[in-house]
Amino acid sequence: ACAGFDLSGAMLAQARERLGGHHVALAQGNLMDFTNGRQYDLVVSMFAVMDYLTANDNLVAGLRTAGLHMRPAGLFIFGGWFGPAVLANKLEVRTHEYLDGSKKVLRKAVPILDPARQTVSVRYEVSIHEGTKLIQEIKEEHCMRFMFIQEMALAMDAAGLELAHASPF
Repeated sequence: ACAGFDLSGAMLAQARERLGGHHVALAQGNLMDFTNGRQYDLVVSMFAVMDYLTANDNLVAGLRTAGLHMRPAGLFIFGGWFGPAVLANKLEVRTHEYLDGSKKVLRKAVPILDPARQTVSVRYEVSIHEGTKLIQEIKEEHCMRFMFIQEMALAMDAAGLELAHASPF
């Protein structure tokens, strides 16, 4: 059986559309307290989802949610920002331009490092143009933590999990 959950109803609607009739049980819920009463051999959380849990108690709660849904010999695989790489590589403003026919999308990402809190806040500015006309502007900020292996082992232990393997990349 395969299942998934997301806090965003809009993201769940996209998932349902992309699944194209394949049966996957989807539910709306928060990573820190979601439960569906089922356990799985594999729990996966990719694309920096765990990084959004910037407070330590929230991180442990998210890890507990994963553990709650794992069978005794199950695995939890997740990706996150690797702390040494974040600190070693210079964070820089990045801009991208995407063209789709007569539409142009400009995206600017401005990272702000807070080493004491182990976070990077990324301010996104997106503008959509049709020809020379501005159609839409979107501004949002995403604050994410970066993690170190020993920190993750400690958080996982607090959540009742064991760090089996870490792979920095």
